[in-house]
Amino acid sequence: MEFRLMVLVLPFVLIANAHAFDQKSVSRLIATGECAGCDLSGAKLQRLFLEKVNLAGANLRRARLEEAELEKSNFEKADLRQANFRLADLEYANLAKANMRGVKLSGADLEKATLAGADLSDAEMQFAYLVRTDLTGANLSRANLHRANLKRAILSKANLAGARLEWANLERANLKGANLKGANFKLANLRRAHFDGADFDQANLAGANLLGAHGLTRAQLAGACGDRKTSLPKGLSVKPCK
Repeated sequence: MEFRLMVLVLPFVLIANAHAFDQKSVSRLIATGECAGCDLSGAKLQRLFLEKVNLAGANLRRARLEEAELEKSNFEKADLRQANFRLADLEYANLAKANMRGVKLSGADLEKATLAGADLSDAEMQFAYLVRTDLTGANLSRANLHRANLKRAILSKANLAGARLEWANLERANLKGANLKGANFKLANLRRAHFDGADFDQANLAGANLLGAHGLTRAQLAGACGDRKTSLPKGLSVKPCK
């Protein structure tokens, strides 16, 4: 597999912790770019330049990958629970069906990445860049997506129950059949998004812009709330939030 790697940090980054991960797996990753199924739990891999590496099915639980360059890498079905990817570059990465509960992705770049079927419950994704990202069927319940950019993202049948999306940009996003129960869209940009079959029960739309939205019905909005600044397509309304 073609890959690129450049160490940009001091040597201590790769010092093994016998109780956290297998140093042989780190060496294998560096030497070959192939480490599918490896144990890298708790590994310190901050600021590494890794591209197109294969970590499918690997255990990266609580691993530290802040500011790492991971473009086009494969994390399919990997265990990424509570891993730290803050400010990491994950453009075009494959994270399909990965276990990412409690993962830290604040400020990470996930443009056009694949996260279909991934478990991102309780994830920290503030300011994340998710333009055209595939989140089909992903579990984003209780995730923090404050000010995240989800323009044109695919969120069909995704679970966003209780998610925080204040000030998020979801312009033209696909939310068909999504579970939006109790989600907070306060001041979010939802212009021209697609909502066919989406569940808005107890969703907060205060100050949100839904002009030009597709697939919205009165029945869908019956359980949602908003305020005078909520912008809706003509003929639709929401009750005021308490």
